[in-house]
Amino acid sequence: MIEQKISAVIFDMDGTLIDSEPLWHEAEITVLGTKGFAITRDDCLEMVGRRIDSVVAAWQERFTWPVEQNPHVVNDIIDEVSMLIKERGAAKEGAYDLLHFLSELEMPMAIASSSPLRLINTVVEKLELRSFLQVVHSAEHEEQGKPHPAVFLNTARKLAVEPENCLVFEDSLAGIGGAKAAGMTCVAVKESATPFDDAQRLADYSLSSLRDFMQSEILALVNK
Repeated sequence: MIEQKISAVIFDMDGTLIDSEPLWHEAEITVLGTKGFAITRDDCLEMVGRRIDSVVAAWQERFTWPVEQNPHVVNDIIDEVSMLIKERGAAKEGAYDLLHFLSELEMPMAIASSSPLRLINTVVEKLELRSFLQVVHSAEHEEQGKPHPAVFLNTARKLAVEPENCLVFEDSLAGIGGAKAAGMTCVAVKESATPFDDAQRLADYSLSSLRDFMQSEILALVNK
């Protein structure tokens, strides 16, 4: 059982607050398809939680297009995902209930995401999350993305909270690994893109959905 006081909550975004992983996969398949390269959703699952520049670099190594095209591919995928989120983006089940509960406790909250900041802002506006958040931070501003802990450590710094006093909600193995490497308490939230048995082993706690938070032992951490 985790004993330290929780003074702030940090959320991953894709697959945790918004049901966007399928939209990312759709965008990657579409954009690479327009360039003559075929990938599947199973291929996309291998990339969950990583920064899009890292994902595109992996595709480039596989398909060996000229590496100088990578920034254009990244931009095209982000544009496609942004369009899909504006059209079809929806909050994960239980997200708003949890955000409202933590807000009533006056718990500082943040997003620490592998997505670029312009896409984070698209989600924040689409889901009307701005009033809940004190900090929004993207791993695009770090030298390394998840599972490196930098995005979490710098989010905690911006919140003026010690890492060990942060509770993180994450759905990907890369994100859970980054949160634990940062010394934070981590809750694995089930997402179809992530092998949940592996996520449960790596995280401190697990939820099948954010809606289950109020019936979980994690509730005691933020009520201390």
